[in-house]
Amino acid sequence: MKKGKNILWFAVGIIGLLAIIWGTLVINDYNRVLKDYDKPIYAKTVYQSEDGNSGTYQGFGYTIELSGRFRPDSDPEQVTVIDGKGVVTNPYPDVLHAEFYLFGQLRGMLDREDPYL
Repeated sequence: MKKGKNILWFAVGIIGLLAIIWGTLVINDYNRVLKDYDKPIYAKTVYQSEDGNSGTYQGFGYTIELSGRFRPDSDPEQVTVIDGKGVVTNPYPDVLHAEFYLFGQLRGMLDREDPYL
């Protein structure tokens, strides 16, 4: 009787730990896309456009559709521009439009204008 109870508590603990880890991954990608305007870390790329500026990212239980203007991976040093006033600006605003789906339901959306157009 006691051995069965210990196994049950062990299984509940493992499921709880997995739920905490999954929640951390989802919240991290959500905040990264909708708050920091960057590509998700833990979601896998399912589709990406030829120019690399939009795509679909799939995580475990969530999907992210995004489009924007991202830094080129081939030339990361040339990402700043000095305007006429001598101010250094970043010409890549990253995520401009994003939709975050959790289990198929829209949970978050971002739509902002490109400040450099």
